[in-house]
Amino acid sequence: MKSNHVDARKLAAQIIKTSAVVMQIDPNDAAFAYHVKPRTLAMNAMQ
Repeated sequence: MKSNHVDARKLAAQIIKTSAVVMQIDPNDAAFAYHVKPRTLAMNAMQ
């Protein structure tokens, strides 16, 4: 990435690195597990 802005270059490098890692992860591979936040329920739905 070519930019005169240092922050823009750093951000672009981070995004490229993250997307390269995500593209290599196989969802069927047992070595990786996705951890998602549990859904929040309304209090009145529990009554």
